[in-house]
Parts: sequence; structure tokens; C-alpha cells
Amino acid sequence: MNILVVTENYLKGGLETRIKTFYDFLKKSNKIVFAVKNLSDTHDLQDATIYTGFHFSWDSSIEEFVSDVERLAEIIESENIDIVSAHPFYSTFPAVIATQLTNTKLYYTVHGRLSLTLAKNLVDGPFQHFAFEYGFDSIFSVSERYIGYVKNINYEADIHFIPNYVDEVRYTRNRIIYNGRWALISRIDYDKLEEIIKIVSRIKRLNIKILDIYGAGNALDELKNYIVHHELTAKINILNYSDNLNRDLDGKYTGIIATGRGAIEGILMGYPVILCGYGNINGLIDKKLYERAKSVNFVSSEFAEADYDILGRQIEKINAGNVKNYSLRDLAIKDFGRQNIEKLIPIYEEIEHKSLSAYVNFFEQIKIIDSQKDNFYFSVDVFNLLFDMVSKYSHNSYLTEYMSLKREMIEKNRELQNQFDSEFTSYKESLNIAKSDLMQVIDTYRQELEKAHYKIDILSNISLATLIKRDILKVKKRLGKKND
Repeated sequence: MNILVVTENYLKGGLETRIKTFYDFLKKSNKIVFAVKNLSDTHDLQDATIYTGFHFSWDSSIEEFVSDVERLAEIIESENIDIVSAHPFYSTFPAVIATQLTNTKLYYTVHGRLSLTLAKNLVDGPFQHFAFEYGFDSIFSVSERYIGYVKNINYEADIHFIPNYVDEVRYTRNRIIYNGRWALISRIDYDKLEEIIKIVSRIKRLNIKILDIYGAGNALDELKNYIVHHELTAKINILNYSDNLNRDLDGKYTGIIATGRGAIEGILMGYPVILCGYGNINGLIDKKLYERAKSVNFVSSEFAEADYDILGRQIEKINAGNVKNYSLRDLAIKDFGRQNIEKLIPIYEEIEHKSLSAYVNFFEQIKIIDSQKDNFYFSVDVFNLLFDMVSKYSHNSYLTEYMSLKREMIEKNRELQNQFDSEFTSYKESLNIAKSDLMQVIDTYRQELEKAHYKIDILSNISLATLIKRDILKVKKRLGKKND
């Protein structure tokens, strides 16, 4: 089977690790092609066919969006693609139209909450909702929690719970060293910073002797500054992102602190794992917490905050070698191991493409919009074309009502803008008239002032001539007296 993976980013994180595991396992008997906007310079997709140079962004212009669609369609045809695997975020929208143009299967992977909620602009929000009805032929979710969300949009959606598969052959059991040294595995982005700082600020209370942080992200400088400011540099080390945790952690650590996929990987490597997420530290993963967390990808805002004193005592026991209650590798292999990847190809084969010819017309109309330089996702023209399609085909009353109200607001704003423009034009005209009258007054005043200056100059000249004449007479008188 020929598979095209379309993703905005392939950098450093859980999404990339999932894609990498997918690629490594399926490339032996399938052709995997990639279309990526942001590709890490140190990517690990050896021997893969990778297309880059896409726009895939919230600030794409209309012509850039059109270019992405047409290029994806060309790749689908030239590579004889059977199915497209779309990942967040702004790579999904061109993929929807490209697969409709080429009559190709498309499935979308929901990796987390942002996979469903990030799109909030004029066009992308309703576009994504409509794609769950017509566009995504199937949806794969790493968490059971999001299945209900998608069903609320389209109860007929073909949706599958596909946990974050982790290759147990790659993540072998590591040697645990009971030295009180723990590793925190996380992206260091702003959405993670709160929970990271909670851990960093409590390592003494938690009986963690040394904490090594493996990760990278846009909040790295803030974290470094916090560590320096609170004089924690002797206890905490930032070791950057690791592309081989098995190798880098083996024989060095007592336990792992992580969320989501990182927690699963830690369990597979045999470590005790402290679960964190959504700004909270949830506690050590024992069998009870494991059973609650496995269906939601080990990420949930509903998990309670741990009691730090109790957690500190538990960590103290683990540091001394008491890890029996937290050794869950066999459970993780059963729930997240290679067999989950093996399920994919049969599912791919069963997916049926739902063609909607209206997408073709929608795309053709987009291409002839006059203002091609406008932002695609903020364009009123694009929104109106999308609304025409949605109002005709969508069964989601919430979506059609929302777009209808939005369109009324746009029209009202346009009326108000036209009224403002008219009034402003009238004001400018009045101002120009007043300005013209004022300039005439000023010009008249200037002319009168010039006349007055002229008169003064004449009077000044007359006065000067009189004075000169008087002085000449005085001189003549003096000269006359001398001659006598």
C-alpha cells in the first residue's frame, strides 16, 4: 500500500515519535511518502521520500493555500497514493481538498485536545467541523475521550481508538539505578511550563536528589532562567531532546516523570513513572492509575493533584529499591505494543472514500477570488463559498446556525463599515471645503500683510532719505563755515 503522511511539523515530540514508529514498522512492506512544512534538520526518517516547501500555516494567503492543494494532488497522483494520513494542524485543510480532487482515501489522527480545538478563525473552525462530516473518511484517536467529541459532530463518523503504539523491541527494559536521580521527559513549551516548574520547585520535598530534563521547546529560556534564579543549577540539568531514550537513560536513573506517550515509553523501559499533565503532578503510576489513564493516552485534566508529602515518601521508598508496585511493562506491551500497528493495514483497506463533488467547485471558485493575497483563513470570500457548501450538505445544525449567524454579523459589519466610510467621506469633503475657505482667508491675510510691509518699507525709505538729506545739509553748513 502507498501511504502519504501529511503533517505541518516533524520536529521533536510525541506526534513525531508516533509517526516514526508507524514508519519504521510499515516501511518494509509499504511505500511511505511524507509532505511536511517544518522538518527537523536532524530528522530520523532514513531513506524516506520527503516533500517539503509547503506553507501549511494559519497565515497562508489564498494563492499559497491553492498552491499547497495542487502540489499535494500532484504528489498523490505521481506517487500512486492509496491513502493519505493527515496530522495537525494546518496541513489538514489542503489535504482534505487534495484528496477530494484525486478521489483518494483520507484519515485524520487526533493526537490531543488541540487537534480538535486549535482552529478558531473565520474559515478554519467551520471547515474542520465540516471535514468531520465530509472530508475525513476516517478518524483515528489516541484517546477514547475524543471519540465522543467527534460523534457529537457526526454520529455516523468512522472513528477508531488507536492508542499511541510503542515498539517494545525498540523500548527494551532498562537497568534501574537506585541513586535518587530522575529524568523528566517533556516538550519545554509554554503549555507544559507550569507542570515542569511545579516539579522543579519541589524536588527537595519529593526526595529527588538530581533531576535531568530531556526536552526542547519555545519556553526553554524561561525554564533556564527560573532554575538559575532559584539557585537550582546544582540539582537540575537540562540535557536537550533525546531521539534515543533507551540508550540515554539506561543505567542512570531511578525513575521517569512524563505525560502522554513519554509515560508509556517510561513504563515500557521498566521505570517507575510519575504522571503529570495539564499543569498538575498526578502521582506515581500504579495499576489503578494505569487502568484509568490508558484509555486517555495518559493525559487528563480530571486526574487529581498528588499529595506531595505522600508522593515524597513513595519516591523515598523507590530510591531504596522498592519498585514492585510500579513495574508495568507487560501491561504496556499488551495495550500499546506492536500489535496495535499491525491493526492499521486492515483498517486502511476497509475505509471507504466519501466523495463530495462540491469540494471541486469550492476549490475552483477559490482560485478565481480577486484578492489572492488575502489570508485564506480570514477571507470573507472564502467563508461565503464555504457557507454555500456547508448549508447545502451539512447535517450539523449547530454548524449551519453558527455560520449563518456569522454571515449575518459579517453583513452587518459590512453595512456599518459602508456607513462609516460614507460618513467619513462626507466629513472629509466638509473638511476639505472648510480647509479651502481657511486657505482663502489666509491668502487674503497674507496679501494684506504684504501690502502693509510694502507701505512700511516705503515709509522707512522716506524716513531714511529725510535723515540723509538732513545730514547732508549739516555737513554743507559745516563746510561753508570752514571756507569762510
